[in-house]
Amino acid sequence: YNPTIGHSQASFMGRIADVLTEADHDVSTIINTVDPTVSDGTKLSKIIRIQPSDATKIAHSEQLNMKLDLFSMNDNDPIGAYFMGQVFGKMFANQCRALLEEPGMVERLKAEKYDVFFAEHYDMCGVGLTHLIEPKSFISVSASNIFGQQLKDFSF
Repeated sequence: YNPTIGHSQASFMGRIADVLTEADHDVSTIINTVDPTVSDGTKLSKIIRIQPSDATKIAHSEQLNMKLDLFSMNDNDPIGAYFMGQVFGKMFANQCRALLEEPGMVERLKAEKYDVFFAEHYDMCGVGLTHLIEPKSFISVSASNIFGQQLKDFSF
């Protein structure tokens, strides 16, 4: 599951898919398109693409107009976490809804009977999707750190 929100994240997820494909695994990458200017990251795996919904396009445009400097934000700051949640949460929720409402998509993914499902936890839709499609194994990965508000979900 690779939501296209950032170039480094998409490249990271795409490289995982390509390494597994090169090792003769049958790999499909779900590209849940948030930012259509971000590449898929993968050059070798099969693509299952979800186009951005109209609501996602609007939310993404609003985010671009804010000109956020994500590298200087502190996501452990409650105000910063709230702000990040408002900005990115709207985009991710809208696009997750687009995936879930795509006719036959959840059924198609469940029918694949995936052995392993990798999800970038930057967008929690992929994590939630595992509950619907029931892969044998789930691996959460990230090209960045676990955000403060997600820490409790990944604590052991």
